[in-house]
Amino acid sequence: MGTAKTDPPASGGGYGGRTVTAGENARLKKKRGGLCDSKSLDDWARGGIVDYKQIFTMRRLWAMFGILMTVMFAALLAVGGRVYQQAPPIPEEVRAGGDVVFSAKGIHRGRDVWRQLGGMQLGSVWGHGAYLAPDWTADFLHREALAILSARAGGDFESLDEIAQAPLVAVLAREIRRNGYDAKTGVLTISEERARAIQTVTRHYINLFAGESEKDEALRKQYAIPNAPGGGMSAEDIRAMSAFFWWTAWAAATNRPGDDVTYTNNWPHEPLVGNRPTASTFLWSIISVVLLIGAVFGVYGLLGIGLMLFCLRGLAKKTAKWSDGILQWVFWLFNGGLALMVFGSILPQGFLQGYESFARSYWHARTAEFMHSQWMEALVWARVPGDIIFAIAALLLILFVLKTELAPRK
Repeated sequence: MGTAKTDPPASGGGYGGRTVTAGENARLKKKRGGLCDSKSLDDWARGGIVDYKQIFTMRRLWAMFGILMTVMFAALLAVGGRVYQQAPPIPEEVRAGGDVVFSAKGIHRGRDVWRQLGGMQLGSVWGHGAYLAPDWTADFLHREALAILSARAGGDFESLDEIAQAPLVAVLAREIRRNGYDAKTGVLTISEERARAIQTVTRHYINLFAGESEKDEALRKQYAIPNAPGGGMSAEDIRAMSAFFWWTAWAAATNRPGDDVTYTNNWPHEPLVGNRPTASTFLWSIISVVLLIGAVFGVYGLLGIGLMLFCLRGLAKKTAKWSDGILQWVFWLFNGGLALMVFGSILPQGFLQGYESFARSYWHARTAEFMHSQWMEALVWARVPGDIIFAIAALLLILFVLKTELAPRK
């Protein structure tokens, strides 16, 4: 009386080599209208015992969707509201000695120009964006500081020894980090010396984006910037874009009112202006690496593939055959390819660049010299085996879906 009637199990039959209990049989009878035989658990699922429509009713699906949307948008609104409240201000005017250097309109226009060139597909700001081309925040900040220091040194600042450089850097750091923004008038006041340095950096960008010399073309090639980007840029467009780059650099090097850290938590790291990463910068860098691994292995692709197969299983349960053999290969090849890419190429590059960022400066870690160094180039090519394995897994998955969809119906 303790167990229900079952057929003699075949090799590996039954439910993992055991009989079905009376309670299990009663539940299965309710679903299937009869006694359970000695099929394996896989055969049980293939036979239609798992009723997707009964488990995932429209009511439950809508409830899950509603809860997910509520949590997601609540988090977005909470974080977005905090970001908006603490965002660095865009000054109505930037003045030096009574002259207007930049305006809010020009900064906004410069942002639009950069977006037209591809935005974060062409370099980055505040460390967010593509690794092709420099981080424009770090680049402008470094070049601006170097121009001021060289002018004060009466020549090439970098040719001085550390003892001669130290007092110049200390004075500049205090000046650069002082916040000259007046929230009541919306005016940001800078020194005429800094305005001249801004002009020097702007000329560099005009040559970089529109120059025709061999040196300009060589630098564009190193940064993966096409000749005549955006179909050709006018000097006014480049000046406007430089205004936007400068504003990001100003926010990165200027202390928040009443605080001793900048609007971007002293990021990017630039010793010339006293930008040294805070403890929270290190903490969030580590968290970012962990989230990157989790995202690569889960959110971006594999969970989506799993959901697709889950739905396909329900839709295709009446097909002639559902074979897990190909899917096992797909699973291991996807994860193996991703593991090779992440641990053999992406993470080592990230660690090398992270070390260079904290040891020297973020500007140097994004230069063409470092990005095309021997180790970085080798790690780029080290990604190829993982890419190939990943591509094979994708092809097998496509083959499985086509085979399942095109299989003859019972």
